[in-house]
Amino acid sequence: MLVPLERNGKTSLVQQIKQGITNLIASGDLRKGSRLPSTRDLARTLKVNRNTVVAAYELLSQEGYIVSQVGQGTVIISDHGVETRKNRMSEFFFPWGEKFVRNPQAGVHFQIPHLPQSLGRHYNMINNYPPPELFAEPIIKSIARITRRKGLSTVGFKKVSGFPPLVEEIGRRLSLEGVDMGPRGLVVTPGSSIANTLVFSLLLEEGDTVIVERPTHFAALRWLVWARCRLVEIPMREDGMDLEALKIALQTGKPKLIYTIPSSHNPTGVTTSEAHRKELISIASKYRVPILEDDYQYGLHIGSPKPPLLSALDHSGLVITTSSFSKVIWQGLRLGFVCAPKRVTVQLENLHRILVGPPMFVSQMGLYEYIESGQLDKSINVMKRMLTERQAAFFAAASKHLKQKVKIWKNPAGATVWMETPGILGDEVAARAASMGLLVAPGSFFVPEGTGFQAIRISLMDEDADGISESVSILGKILNSPEKKNSYDSL
Repeated sequence: MLVPLERNGKTSLVQQIKQGITNLIASGDLRKGSRLPSTRDLARTLKVNRNTVVAAYELLSQEGYIVSQVGQGTVIISDHGVETRKNRMSEFFFPWGEKFVRNPQAGVHFQIPHLPQSLGRHYNMINNYPPPELFAEPIIKSIARITRRKGLSTVGFKKVSGFPPLVEEIGRRLSLEGVDMGPRGLVVTPGSSIANTLVFSLLLEEGDTVIVERPTHFAALRWLVWARCRLVEIPMREDGMDLEALKIALQTGKPKLIYTIPSSHNPTGVTTSEAHRKELISIASKYRVPILEDDYQYGLHIGSPKPPLLSALDHSGLVITTSSFSKVIWQGLRLGFVCAPKRVTVQLENLHRILVGPPMFVSQMGLYEYIESGQLDKSINVMKRMLTERQAAFFAAASKHLKQKVKIWKNPAGATVWMETPGILGDEVAARAASMGLLVAPGSFFVPEGTGFQAIRISLMDEDADGISESVSILGKILNSPEKKNSYDSL
């Protein structure tokens, strides 16, 4: 649990912690019955004296929000103060929380903190989308040109699979990558997260077993936890998913799906070899378990040549591939696709009608023009050059500032870098970094239990070489500190 603190502000730290917790209650992030961290653990995370947290908890207890009991910890017993204030402002009150079948916040263990404004310069190494100043304007202009030329015909269309010329162009490009499109179909979606959600919704139900990598992509993990699937985690190594562990999992269980990110893995940055991919398909084929390949950064890969997609190596029809253009153009362009055997895409189209509705013509036509004019390939090349330069800046800064024992995974193929932090939890690194003006993602963000992970993910999308150097310098101050191991045991 992260509570933003301004250490040089006028408000005392006790009041800031108390207000931060009541804000989390008001937002619904903390609910009646939720257990708060121990005073020792929260003090350790926030880097404050334990007595400060004790005093904040006492204030919350006096106002009737929490109760502390020996052996049971500290529990939220009421949100009456928040609700009373809401009720005084509005007559619209209904106990909706009692009606929710599932909590959409299930599986969310980290909230991006507000950085202290008093620090001035902030550094963002958590965002994983291209800076909007790169390509947002060209794609918006493409959409505007299409709208002027086509008028109301851009509003919508009946073909749920997507704007036919765009679908044909994506298929052509996949064919050039070695994918046999004869038995396969395509469905254009509002981004890869929706593409994954459609596949999950079609294939999975509550209680089904799904194999995922550990760690894995936050958005997919969040959906699977929300859907109450049973997750079997296979450790990630620097060469990819541990295939021996996968074999054991398949021998002892009956999973419905394998979810994997073989290219520029999020969060570790690993790209698996062609040999690894072939063995993965062979194992899945032997046990007749389908694979969902999340190729979330369409066409973006730096370093050594990108190995073939799993779909290009699949001759049994067991691989479904999803991808996104948002990660290589602009976050505001929510367009991706699913490539799967036609028996699957027919059902995905039906599900798209139910869950998403008819697609919007205008953005797909704009993307098609963007591709036809050569802008997409130019954008990808710009991104490759930018990330190559930023990776060089990062590793140069790491060799300068990270003197103590940390492990940075080798050869990341995209924007993300994975750093193991022995002796200090990623949550603590993230909290301390935020207090110094830097945003990073703790490793716990990418595992279902959301705790106990000694690693952080760094994204190189937002910061230039100078910003990267300053960011790594901040991390160095945290990780090189002689207090980093068990630094709060005495609080």
